[in-house]
Amino acid sequence: MRHYPYRFGLRVLRILPQLQEYCFDDSDFGDIPTDFDPLHMFKEMSFDDLWEDAGAPEVLDYIRGNKSLRIPAEWKQHVMP
Repeated sequence: MRHYPYRFGLRVLRILPQLQEYCFDDSDFGDIPTDFDPLHMFKEMSFDDLWEDAGAPEVLDYIRGNKSLRIPAEWKQHVMP
């Protein structure tokens, strides 16, 4: 079970009609290959300088600090510093 702050929930409710306008169904992505391996894809990604320019390290540090974060064991060595 996930817990979100009350005010966050209220804001999501307020923008829900706008969010629904931008929703799409699975057919927008086409068929996902049966041999698709997201971990392999993640390990092969190159973040180069865009990683720093986007401020991503700070965001990831914040996310990693979440007490409820559950990263699968096989991913931990790749996403945790």
